[in-house]
Amino acid sequence: AHKATHPQDLWGQIKMKLTVLQVQLIPFQQPKRPNSLSPRGLSIYCIMAIIYKEKAHKLNSSGITMMILLVGGLIFGLLFLFFVGWFFSTWNRLVSLEENVNQSWANIDVLLRQRYDMLPNLERIVSKFVDHEKEIFGELAKARQMATGALQNKDVKGVGAAEAMMSSMIPRITAIAEAYPELKSDSNFIKIQDELVAIENQVADRREMYNSQTTAFNKTIQMIPTTFVASIKGCQRKDLFEVQGFAREAPVLFKD
Repeated sequence: AHKATHPQDLWGQIKMKLTVLQVQLIPFQQPKRPNSLSPRGLSIYCIMAIIYKEKAHKLNSSGITMMILLVGGLIFGLLFLFFVGWFFSTWNRLVSLEENVNQSWANIDVLLRQRYDMLPNLERIVSKFVDHEKEIFGELAKARQMATGALQNKDVKGVGAAEAMMSSMIPRITAIAEAYPELKSDSNFIKIQDELVAIENQVADRREMYNSQTTAFNKTIQMIPTTFVASIKGCQRKDLFEVQGFAREAPVLFKD
């Protein structure tokens, strides 16, 4: 007679088979069909097959999820590297453009300071021959003081306003030189006149360069997407160096 199997013994065998199944699932191997087709063996096989399918499905889903994460992470990493490279490249380009503007203004600053330092000498020379023309030199000193203060503060508009004021005095100085032949023929006056004309020509050339560099900088910081980097960097529009009433020809202090 067939000996009946106790339920606890059957459950113990199932647990043992499940342990074996977990080991088999490591290399993704499907459990083998048992040789015995007894009801007990068939039940164990069915349970093992169900568990295998569930485990395999979870492992397969995890693999797909992992692959998606890896591909997404790779794409994100490449985009991030591209963004970082573009950001620093744009930042450096803005630095270069801004330094070009600063250097152009520094070149003008040197010449303007040199010319402002010459104005007191011009006043002393003219004063030797002219006693009653004090008003124009007072205005010239005022314009010089305003221009010097604007240079110290790097106020381009202020310098332009002072330059316009001094430019308006050129015809008056010319008239004074025409009225006094001794002044017109004085060697010191002729020398300082030549130096002022040479400096003014250099200032005009450098002003053109400065305005060109400034315009390029102002355009760049307004372009998208560069404007976002410029905003982070704190870039602001720079003023052009404009002098009202300025003529490109060299100034003439007196006529022959």
